[in-house]
Amino acid sequence: MKKIYLLTIFLMLNKLCFGQNDSLKILKKNEIKCDIFNIMDIFDENKVELQIFYERFLTGRNQSFQLSLAITKKYGFATISGYSFIDEPDIVHSVESNSVAINYNFIFPNRKKFSSFSIFPLIKYTQFKDNITNISISVLGNKNSSIENRFSIAGGVGIANKWIWMDKISYQIFATGSKSIIKAKSKYQIIENRFEPKVGVNLGFRF
Repeated sequence: MKKIYLLTIFLMLNKLCFGQNDSLKILKKNEIKCDIFNIMDIFDENKVELQIFYERFLTGRNQSFQLSLAITKKYGFATISGYSFIDEPDIVHSVESNSVAINYNFIFPNRKKFSSFSIFPLIKYTQFKDNITNISISVLGNKNSSIENRFSIAGGVGIANKWIWMDKISYQIFATGSKSIIKAKSKYQIIENRFEPKVGVNLGFRF
């Protein structure tokens, strides 16, 4: 619920900011930003998530290249949406994942609303490390825990709207959706190949 309130506040802040001009006139070519929705998860004892972005604007075009890094840790989950443990309803596991995503932004400035809209394709590589515990002897023999490493490569699309203040500070509301196109199989889990949506709010600094 607190994320919904935060999103509403940032939607109202657009009247205080100046829009991103045509990229031919942009003096700042670089931008670093962080998803503040994920920072809020630091205070969740069962989850830690951090996502940072670097965006490079291309000279002479309303386009940019963006690289992002996400670090996620979930502790002591018996079940996770999208995961089903084979014949083990009481299994507990902790998940660590590191992902790198690349997207190419097509930017559409809108001076009347002091903002810029963008649409972008993306590709993402994720490395998972699952620490699985409370597994019955029938599964692992004389062990009750195991560590499993997996990876996935996902493709998707996203949209975003950005507001700029004094060509230095930016905030951006974005939404993406992705789906695995290549993934490693799990020995202990049935992992659904679902379309994964994400919504976030970025705060950035341009230089």
